[in-house]
Amino acid sequence: MSKVHLDDFVGRLRLDRRRSFIITGRPGEGKTHLAVKMAKKYNGQYLDLLAIFADEPNLAAEVDIFDPARCKKFLQQYVTGDLVLVDEIEFLWHRWDEREKREFLNIIKLWSKPAFFGVFLPTDVVIEQFEMLDQDRHTRIFSIHDLLLNYDHKYAHIEGVSIIGQKRDAHREGFYWSKDLEQ
Repeated sequence: MSKVHLDDFVGRLRLDRRRSFIITGRPGEGKTHLAVKMAKKYNGQYLDLLAIFADEPNLAAEVDIFDPARCKKFLQQYVTGDLVLVDEIEFLWHRWDEREKREFLNIIKLWSKPAFFGVFLPTDVVIEQFEMLDQDRHTRIFSIHDLLLNYDHKYAHIEGVSIIGQKRDAHREGFYWSKDLEQ
């Protein structure tokens, strides 16, 4: 696949009636950073689904019965702006079987709310085999490596907030943030 500039991609989606997309990547490749960067740049809303579940004991207790239809209903309550970016959903994705994963991908494919709706998912053969096209027959599923970004993945900065490394703890694996790091 040829590289796509993020601004061109977002501009093209603005013209489409289905304004949802998926960005995939392996752990540590910058999906979270890209989601946060996109939320800032395009004045969007960033949802860390894992953090939401961790903060809500009732949700955490129901994680094993949280199927794609229930996930859709849950996410709809957060669609309040022009751009909603859903990240840290792997904990659900890895619990779902192939049928449930395809069901979730179809939900995203057919999302018809007026807001842009982006989901950041781990690389998976189910996603690779799934077709999700815009009105001009361009894909709406991208690997993070397919996007041309104007930042260095390793030392990227967003208005004084820097991703400086990875941290492991009992609750999650991912990036941690440092506001006091001098550039």
